Amino acid sequence: MKTRSGYTYFDQQNKRWTARITFTDSRGKRRQLRRVADSEAGAGKILRKLLNDFETKGEKAIDAEKMTFSDLAAAYRAFKVKPAEYVGDRKTAGLRSFKSTGHRIDVLVAYFGKSRLRSITPGAVAQFKEDRLKVKTKGGKDRSITAVNRELETLRALLRYAKGEGWLDRSPFENVSTPVISKADETKRDRVLSRDEETKLLLACADGTPREHLRPLIVGALDTGARKGELLALTFNDVDLVSGVIRLRALTTKTLTERFVPISSRLADELRTLRQRFPDRDLVFGITLKFQHSWETACRLAGISDLRFHDLRASFCTRLISAGMPIEQVAKLSGHTQLSTLYAHYLSTTQETIEKAANLLNQMHATDREAREDVPIFIS
Repeated sequence: MKTRSGYTYFDQQNKRWTARITFTDSRGKRRQLRRVADSEAGAGKILRKLLNDFETKGEKAIDAEKMTFSDLAAAYRAFKVKPAEYVGDRKTAGLRSFKSTGHRIDVLVAYFGKSRLRSITPGAVAQFKEDRLKVKTKGGKDRSITAVNRELETLRALLRYAKGEGWLDRSPFENVSTPVISKADETKRDRVLSRDEETKLLLACADGTPREHLRPLIVGALDTGARKGELLALTFNDVDLVSGVIRLRALTTKTLTERFVPISSRLADELRTLRQRFPDRDLVFGITLKFQHSWETACRLAGISDLRFHDLRASFCTRLISAGMPIEQVAKLSGHTQLSTLYAHYLSTTQETIEKAANLLNQMHATDREAREDVPIFIS
């Protein structure tokens, strides 16, 4: 049974009006909460809110008055930030990206940690974004808006969780005139691999080189559009060389949805070679450790700059669209659930596209010119 009482008084020592509520918690312990105000009327308003919160939400609302962001972060970590758990093909708990989420929470705790949860206003969130963009990365580079947006999205998730638990009435991300997370401000990559670059990159990973293990993986990324994690988790049981199809299992995809991708002739050759070389291996590409160093070396030897492995996926999408495949079909193959994402991130303007557009314009202008020349001119 909830019992509580409250009153206001003038604190002679601190010269401030104070609202005080006393209540018995669920464990039978007698507790009290004080809040200062600038006036007697202000203290009365605070008291009425505390009493109303206690009546409607219980002691959790009272605890929220003292809760810091560090308290919230600890609760969220225990509830959410842990390895993903599955029942069949469905994720039932945890996060697949729990490590990166944990790193972002570390950043947020370092900034907001001691702040009272209910003191985090839309202005405080905007200030965090401004301050964070001024902090250089470990490599001394400017921090990107994209990276800060991911941190803000994590902050939004924590505050949404706090609201769901009754610790907040409203998240500072709600009902703001200017959203603090703006995807439009993010720099969209439009890097795709040219045919000439592709030849050089594959030569840098030819048989007999220390990077030969990357060659089939590169061909796989270019000819299937699969994500790195999807390729690394691929097993020979997922490969059907007779039908020319690869099955990407739901547990390995970003969207947790099974999909199928084609096997090109050259990829089929690579897969047969791998099967012959490693008959007892389960994973197709056999790569279990990070290969960033080998990737950077291959790009350097090929004379290729500013190329990420994920850009091979963009190259796959761009090549198929440029060849005339409807974008809806490309989205099915690449596993994009939103066409807007495919348009924004992967439909890149290549040099070939630019030259094709210029040729079409030149043909149109030439046709117009010929039409004008055929029109008789009458001089009176």
